[in-house]
Amino acid sequence: METKQSKQEYFKKLREDWKQAKALIEDPEYKEKFQVLMSEAPNMRISATGFAFCLSSMKANSFKGLPYIDCKTFKGWKDSGFIVKKGEHSKVDGLTWIVSTKENDQGEEETSGMYPKAYKLFHSTQVEAL
Repeated sequence: METKQSKQEYFKKLREDWKQAKALIEDPEYKEKFQVLMSEAPNMRISATGFAFCLSSMKANSFKGLPYIDCKTFKGWKDSGFIVKKGEHSKVDGLTWIVSTKENDQGEEETSGMYPKAYKLFHSTQVEAL
């Protein structure tokens, strides 16, 4: 059972992880790889910080390649014609920010805040073609 305190600690850790990733994007290697990703997939909506977070997770697991090309969610691989191999577990973390909205008195949606959201990715070595 999650308590209010455990949720606060969880979100605090995600915010700290985001700050660390924000510092990583200043590394020339990270900047160059982000530019490569943007040139290969110009319509991809990904922040430089989210990219750096994912790339550092890939490096920690000794995975090669680019985030969001060589690492995708379970659904992302499925939509691309692949399936995660039986018994494989996600080893790569992703992190993004979600905009929270609520309806005001006039029935219009307005932003009420943002919160970090972690998600799991699978590397290309963990999948096979359908």
